[in-house]
Amino acid sequence: MGEMTAPHPTLLPLEDERCEERALVGGKAAVLARLRRAGFAVPPGWVLTTAVAEGDGAAAIAELAALVGDVPVAVRSSAVAEDGDGASFAGQFESVLGVRGAEALEAAVRRCWASARAPHLAAYGGAPGGHAMAVLVMPMLEPKAAGVAFSAHPVSGARDEVVIDAVAGLADRLVAGERSGEQWVVGRDGARHVQEGAGAIDAALAARIAALARSLEGALGAPQDVEWAVDDAGLWVLQSRPITRLGAPPPARPTVVPPSGHWLRSADHAPLPHSPFNRSTYLPGVNACQDEVFATAVPLIERLELREIGGWEYVRLVPYGGGKLPPPPAWLVPLLWRAVPSLRRRVKAAIGAVRNGRADATIATYYREWRPDFQRRLAEMRARGGAVAADASDGPLVAHLRAAADLLAEGLRLHFHCHVAEMLAIGGFAVVAGELIGAGETETLDFFVGLSQASTEPAKSLAALAAAARERPAVRALFEGGARPAVADVRAADDDFRLAFDAHQERFGHRSLRLDVMERTLAEVPEVTVGLLHDQLRRAFEPERVADAQRATRARARAEAEARLARRTPADRERFFRALEGAERAYPLREDNEFWFVGCTMALLRYAALAVGARLAERGQIGRQDDVFFLEIQEAIRALASRERQAALVAERREAHREVQRHPGPPSYGVDPGRPESFDGFPPEVGYTMRALLWYADRAIGAASPSVGDENGLRGVAASAGRYTGPVKVIRDEGEFDRIAAGDVLVCPITSPVWSVIFPSIGALVTDSGAVLSHPSIIAREFGIPAVVGTGNATSVLRDGQVVTVDGTRGVVERLGEGGRERLP
Repeated sequence: MGEMTAPHPTLLPLEDERCEERALVGGKAAVLARLRRAGFAVPPGWVLTTAVAEGDGAAAIAELAALVGDVPVAVRSSAVAEDGDGASFAGQFESVLGVRGAEALEAAVRRCWASARAPHLAAYGGAPGGHAMAVLVMPMLEPKAAGVAFSAHPVSGARDEVVIDAVAGLADRLVAGERSGEQWVVGRDGARHVQEGAGAIDAALAARIAALARSLEGALGAPQDVEWAVDDAGLWVLQSRPITRLGAPPPARPTVVPPSGHWLRSADHAPLPHSPFNRSTYLPGVNACQDEVFATAVPLIERLELREIGGWEYVRLVPYGGGKLPPPPAWLVPLLWRAVPSLRRRVKAAIGAVRNGRADATIATYYREWRPDFQRRLAEMRARGGAVAADASDGPLVAHLRAAADLLAEGLRLHFHCHVAEMLAIGGFAVVAGELIGAGETETLDFFVGLSQASTEPAKSLAALAAAARERPAVRALFEGGARPAVADVRAADDDFRLAFDAHQERFGHRSLRLDVMERTLAEVPEVTVGLLHDQLRRAFEPERVADAQRATRARARAEAEARLARRTPADRERFFRALEGAERAYPLREDNEFWFVGCTMALLRYAALAVGARLAERGQIGRQDDVFFLEIQEAIRALASRERQAALVAERREAHREVQRHPGPPSYGVDPGRPESFDGFPPEVGYTMRALLWYADRAIGAASPSVGDENGLRGVAASAGRYTGPVKVIRDEGEFDRIAAGDVLVCPITSPVWSVIFPSIGALVTDSGAVLSHPSIIAREFGIPAVVGTGNATSVLRDGQVVTVDGTRGVVERLGEGGRERLP
């Protein structure tokens, strides 16, 4: 960060003894300066002092930019009132990470200054004209793990226990309450793991962090709330403040009383609790359309139902009649379905759906009408969003938000119509293939490998970008260095490449990373795409080689079917291949319709919500733009009209969200009623439909699973064949994509469709939940990557750097040791 020579009077290196003056450098910097001078491991830095006048601070910022150079830095607020004994002001002022270049540095500094005048600070009292603010600039670390540590137990008040929350990589989302890490308590009996996570730290490191926290308490004279990070150079102190409310009792957790029925944790679609905004938009949208969707083709299931239980999403298939009565005896069935008008209508609809090819008709309508219409509407609304956000009046903004929510509801309705059609077509083929050629699960799925183009399109586009980077010397030079280059540098290196990069982001970036509008899109975090490019240039993805292997698999499956069908009648052969053709048309629909109807539409709603959040933040009603996701949609709309502050409600909701994450729900509630043994008594079309749907549902709904395995390995679902040996990288959520290195074994709770962009970089996949037809399994097969899903607890028992062999053929993960990677035949 440059030589620490005589600084500008308003610019001080952190080593300067004047940096211990709170009135000059603010609370955060004053504490860190004191600790650095006392010998604690505090990164070096510079402070723009409170003597800098915001209006004429350009000279000081320019001098700081010259000293910093091209090193990525963290720009952190350091208000005089911050980190005091009475109030911490935690999270109330701005900090900006990963800042690089003079222009970005100036913008970040001015954001910190502006946060000193935010209206929501009135909740802390005083400073009607704004808080005196200094700005601390430090080099960005690349931590292996980071988190917070309390030198005394913040809940019980016990002074002999240190509580540590830890995550792999940066801890910014942990500190903000948007992500839950693993938790350790270090007391007289050593370190104990009280909340499992991704193995970010071990007991020995927990003990080191606890010793550091106790040393800081001794040096500063009071129990401390410490922000820490560990990298190759060691353990660092990033902030230390007094614990202001030691021993405050936690709110009592309400007793969870589940509704009647058998509920499965929807760990594949909702690995984390929903944000309040998502709870008020996505969940109602899913449930509202189910009666309509199932009534058109599924006679004995009323709906798929989602419900939050204890803050977590659960799912169940509701049988006809709500499951309140036991199944009727076989002799009564023919009379029952003819005598009950509503059941008779459903049976008639199912018969018509089979005889008239409703699944095929739905798929054709999707490609001919629904998808192009949605593409047009999405483009129009996204283009209109900027103008609406710039309009000073609230009316157009509210109308745009409502329109985005309505479009999501419409997208979810069409998504489930497509989904049922796909389930019936693929499940129907599985029933036919099992009956006529004895095909098992793996043999059935071999017919479809390589047909899900939506799974591989983003990666193919990324591969083309990587090829373009190799052909342009200026771009190639950026990626040939050890570190991943900055987005600005990549875009500035070559005009043609910039256009190609931006086109890729525009085409594939405006899509939700998870089924929650709170999550950023890839368009918002272009550094993830740069990181993936960096990996592609080291581990080239060869789409044609993968496609050739997939074509060979499909051809082999077809040849084996032909041989077995040789002993069947021509009618049986015709029935088999008619079912196969329908399933081949349906298989690509799973990922493709999810992209447009759900992923892109949720991104549109996110952008509309952020526009509302920006306006609420400008008025001081919430602390920052993304606080809007801790309001429900109607609360956000009412807040615009009322101008009432929502900061207290947001803080309450953030803490509740964090608390739910600390207490995951069980894999299921209620008693599993089992599957019907027979559909005798119904018309044959009903039995065919139900067997098809249940075959698919059993392989698509990946509930949270109990742990399976021993000290040497794990067992799960064999999702994608092959073997691979390499180092583990535990990724808890989409915010950690930049931690993935080429050849890693990706270990995660689950993947959503948008995760497909990282699959060319990884060697194998292991997930906690999932099934053979869930998204991670489909995507892994499309990329020819060995995968084991549904292990139950891989993210808890595996740790970064540990070497494992993933056997996707047998569904086994073997733990070997540390370091290295090897592709096995």
